[in-house]
Amino acid sequence: CPIHPPGTLTVQAGLGSRQGQVAVDGRVLGRSPIRHVYLEPGGHKIAVHIGSPALGRKVETEVVLVSARETVVTFDHRRPDAVLVRDNPLAAKAREDRW
Repeated sequence: CPIHPPGTLTVQAGLGSRQGQVAVDGRVLGRSPIRHVYLEPGGHKIAVHIGSPALGRKVETEVVLVSARETVVTFDHRRPDAVLVRDNPLAAKAREDRW
């Protein structure tokens, strides 16, 4: 069976929003922004802790990563709809499409 290339994940704060501690599927990756983390395609749970884990705010979402595409998660702890998710082709994939 063919092996599908991974997707990438970027997690960043919206303009003016505080940075946070990013975890993917329960594994802490570090403070935002997290850029171009390669993950296997499929569903993943993203959690961002703003402030202390006990007293701060937690923003959560689930995303579906697509093979050879970048998923960008932008969070803003000040808004009720705290998460924006968008999908972009990876640069290598965009070059393949032109040929």
